[in-house]
Amino acid sequence: MGMPYVFCRLLVVCQAAALLRVCGAGFQRSSLLPDQSPGILDLRSAADLAIPSVSGIASAQLFKYASAVAIGVLTEQYPHAKLPAVQKAFRVPVLGTFHLTVDEIAIGQLSLDPDKTGIALSPDGSKLVLSAAEVTSSATCHFHLVRHPFSSSGHAEIRITRGHLTLDMQVQNDGTGRPWIVVPEPPSVGFEGLDITVSGSKLAALYNIIAQLAEGPIRGTAVRELQFAAATSLPDAVNHAFSTLPTLVDARGFELNISMAGSPRGDGAGHITFQDWGIFQNPKGQPWQCPIQQQSTLDAKSTLGPQNKIFKDTARPSQKLQWSQAASLPAVQPLAGNRSSAAPVPALKARLQEADGATVENTQLTGSLDQDTMLRFAASESLLNCFSWAAQTQGLLNQTLQGPDILGQFARTDAWWAVVPQLASDYPNQELALHLWDPLLPHTSIHGHKGIITTGTGSVSFHLAPPANSSQSPQEGGIRGVESSQYAAALGKELFALEVGASVTVTKLELSPDDSVCPGGLRLDTAVQVDHSSLSVKVVDSQIGRIGPLGLQLGLQLAAAAIEAQMNLVILKDGFLLPCAPHFRPANTSLHLEPGTLVLQTDIQYYHSSFHSSCPGCQ
Repeated sequence: MGMPYVFCRLLVVCQAAALLRVCGAGFQRSSLLPDQSPGILDLRSAADLAIPSVSGIASAQLFKYASAVAIGVLTEQYPHAKLPAVQKAFRVPVLGTFHLTVDEIAIGQLSLDPDKTGIALSPDGSKLVLSAAEVTSSATCHFHLVRHPFSSSGHAEIRITRGHLTLDMQVQNDGTGRPWIVVPEPPSVGFEGLDITVSGSKLAALYNIIAQLAEGPIRGTAVRELQFAAATSLPDAVNHAFSTLPTLVDARGFELNISMAGSPRGDGAGHITFQDWGIFQNPKGQPWQCPIQQQSTLDAKSTLGPQNKIFKDTARPSQKLQWSQAASLPAVQPLAGNRSSAAPVPALKARLQEADGATVENTQLTGSLDQDTMLRFAASESLLNCFSWAAQTQGLLNQTLQGPDILGQFARTDAWWAVVPQLASDYPNQELALHLWDPLLPHTSIHGHKGIITTGTGSVSFHLAPPANSSQSPQEGGIRGVESSQYAAALGKELFALEVGASVTVTKLELSPDDSVCPGGLRLDTAVQVDHSSLSVKVVDSQIGRIGPLGLQLGLQLAAAAIEAQMNLVILKDGFLLPCAPHFRPANTSLHLEPGTLVLQTDIQYYHSSFHSSCPGCQ
């Protein structure tokens, strides 16, 4: 398989160490590049001019784990590697010139010192260091004496001692929004000792002398192969893995294009931060893009000020971190290859109270970053507002509701006799339908204690339901999307219309396992509740005469219930699948809220069918 294969496998594992948006797979690569996005700030050339929609930070703990995985992969995969053959001609006094061929050089054993092997972090990137390595190899030697009919072969054992490899890796933006590994300088490769012992021949002593003369070429071949693998094959393998990371997420039929705003940056204290920006686009080709942009970080009066300090609260005291040693890796349970034996991801359920100043009930939502957490992602509230924009553009905020499962006992006109008498008398025992639409885009804000709050003004019109034999009439009630004004007209006679203002608060944030896209995947389930203290209402049209206070209040309560139903049963019904990456699975995942941001923290587990059982430090 060749020496390059070994190191390719090594850095594929180290893609976790290179930081990325590890949760990512199962989505297509986007063709939308930043320079193809008119109206959206190009963050490649001005990364400091706008706050990204998604920010991330990777701690030293991720590098410790990546170091342990890298050592495990090397230890297990190295024995399968082979060096190319070495051919050399030697002049031996009296005997003449020998041609020596050493081939089938197979690596038999690799020993690494975990205390001196790992990934070193720096503000400029990271270094992969293998130190105090001992390699035991086997090979076959062939000897041919020129000008004499003499040739022979024997078995050679090659032992390399006290080897080292230092590789500078820098993570940059590849120009399309994905991370990209570059090697700015040739790696440093070497070893102190190289011993060759030949056996299996009557002339073994002579062959040993000749083989020792070939130490230089063999050493040179080993160094060249290692340098080539580390500088070329290894980054190519990692960048190929990066090319599969998702930048395209299905947002209810729209596409959310998330791309890195700039190259990841190290802070010199064991962290590397990265930033993403988001574009919502219509996959059907319409030139619709979310008009919501981030405010400048240079604006001291920015209402998104807390976002500018996303990492300030998580910064740790400056320290000299030279090695992310695998030896200090805490125990992390390996994942098996199927759901029945996989370590379960505990569901995180957060119940928030209404937006009346109450604090969040679940303390996990207000905690700070755990120092041992590998990855932290913070999504800004502007990203949520773009989701609202996408939902409105698609017509998801334009719904028709009818039936007792949604409207309860007030699904028919007869139930209104006490509050709107003319409704029951003029249209006896007829079914009602509600048409909801949002003329204005609702606004979402994230509060550390109150929760996630969406405020908006919508219109609710009360109609007679279409006839039972109408193609527009659901047989069992429920909710339908409204695609046009003609569809709304098909509902039947409009009775009256209200303009309702309300605030909706998230009442549930739940992360639960979902294997529909990839093993070990997660789904974010949410639910909302209308804050009744925020409700306001006025009559904008009435075809049935004056509506009294009781009728208005009842209409308001029905509208509130309809808003809740619309959000929970339509927009939020299926939750949101979080992207995932092959061989990497989240663990110990948690959520909490900070001003302006929704923060997800997670550890990473590496899984591969031929490797997980022997991962050092992973048991």
